[in-house]
Amino acid sequence: MVSVVLQFNDPDPLRWTLIYGVAGVVCFLPRGRTVRLWLAALGAVAGWVWCGLLAPLALPGLVLSDLVQRMEDKTPRIELGREMLGLAILAAVLSCIAAAEWRRRAATEAGATPPA
Repeated sequence: MVSVVLQFNDPDPLRWTLIYGVAGVVCFLPRGRTVRLWLAALGAVAGWVWCGLLAPLALPGLVLSDLVQRMEDKTPRIELGREMLGLAILAAVLSCIAAAEWRRRAATEAGATPPA
């Protein structure tokens, strides 16, 4: 949720606030709630699609170490690469949450004790 607050000085705050807000809400929702499963899945899909849209702009000629060497480096490719990496991390986490919720739901419906 801190990321949501930090986006207000960004040139395009609405998109970032929305994606980080979805991830924050998912993390605060109790496990086993259907809305948590679907919100995590929706956020994961949105994150992966957005990451895929940034990839052709960021990846050509980008060296991964360039993303972390100098934080003051604000060239467009570096900025897009950092955004893409952040989205990939967010989408991966939301994918894992959605998968865990899906497994929990399937186990509950099958009558088994859901995993912790």
